[in-house]
Amino acid sequence: MKKRLIFALLVTLIASVVAVTYAQTDDANDNPNAVITSPPVVSVLSGIVPIEGTANVPEQTGYFIQYRELDTNLDPVGGEDALWSPATTLVRSAVVEGVLGQWDTSVVPDGLYQLQLVVNSASTQPTRYTVAAVRVQNDTLPFGEAIAGVVTATPITPLSTAVPTVFATPTPRGVTATATIQANVRTGDSTVYPSVGFLNVGDTVPVIGRSSRSTWVLVRLDDGTEGFMSPSTLRIDGELIDVPAVDPPPPPFTPTFTPSPTPVVQANLIAAEFRLSENNPDCNEVFEVIVVVQNVGSGPTNTSGNIGVADRHLSSGQITESSVGGFPVLSAGERFEVRIPLTVDTFFEERHRIEVLIDSNNSVLETNEGDNFVTRDYTLEVADCAD
Repeated sequence: MKKRLIFALLVTLIASVVAVTYAQTDDANDNPNAVITSPPVVSVLSGIVPIEGTANVPEQTGYFIQYRELDTNLDPVGGEDALWSPATTLVRSAVVEGVLGQWDTSVVPDGLYQLQLVVNSASTQPTRYTVAAVRVQNDTLPFGEAIAGVVTATPITPLSTAVPTVFATPTPRGVTATATIQANVRTGDSTVYPSVGFLNVGDTVPVIGRSSRSTWVLVRLDDGTEGFMSPSTLRIDGELIDVPAVDPPPPPFTPTFTPSPTPVVQANLIAAEFRLSENNPDCNEVFEVIVVVQNVGSGPTNTSGNIGVADRHLSSGQITESSVGGFPVLSAGERFEVRIPLTVDTFFEERHRIEVLIDSNNSVLETNEGDNFVTRDYTLEVADCAD
């Protein structure tokens, strides 16, 4: 019951606070040539999610999509200066009302995140579009209805548009329910029952009964379909004592859930060595970012992982190029050298910074997640970029 209450409060927080957060970031979201149209704000995402929109600004040199985690107050974890992680690599071509890239949400922990599209231009500062808050939910919740009621990446649809009335119910007695979030109407009084319809935010329907064994209420939709809804998704007007108690049908069969054992975290990854193949690389010529990844923990890593590399022009803050390398499962004390080729062709004779994030997909369980980021500054030499 406590978990249900926590998640109900969290959804209420998202519904009320995200409008404020979105308004705060929306000042930068006014360029129709740099926009994410899907997923929308307050979506619930799982698996590999296509990110759709437009990236087509004047003198565009490329774009990428990044993400960062939010706490329950919808503030970035680590503060407003918290680092972003790449959701996609740098894409050179323009996209108009199409798929910008795909984000594999299975490699990040369930929780709240910001998404940001960054479009680089040779003549202006980067154009950014921020989706203020989305929820990643790859693990099935064993309780509550509230999270299931949040707007999902794929809109909730009823299983059938012609569902017969399954309850012998009396005429409504003036008690109504108004949806406070988009929420399912189900054949019984818990989330184990199938959905037979849904209500959008603000929809009002008559309450014709209440469950004899829980706090769920029985409502009647405009098409005559009847079903149960969780009170955490509704505002009830009237006295529920005025409506009769109704026995829900037996619950459908559900397999017994056996939780997986919690893994013992013993590994810890660091950059034991970090250098460039050229101290000051030449413009428009390939150089290598060389990282020696070492597991300094007391046990092996649970899986292999990725290394994200980005080149940032210091004076403008633009990311000019990015790439990804990989490393295998590492035993305690084991080292592995990763060489990632990179080519930078803008802002020659100026200072740049190479940024390296070990385990950029957060797939490796570590005792310390705060020592995976290293940087190195250099000057991009003229070479082939000279006028």
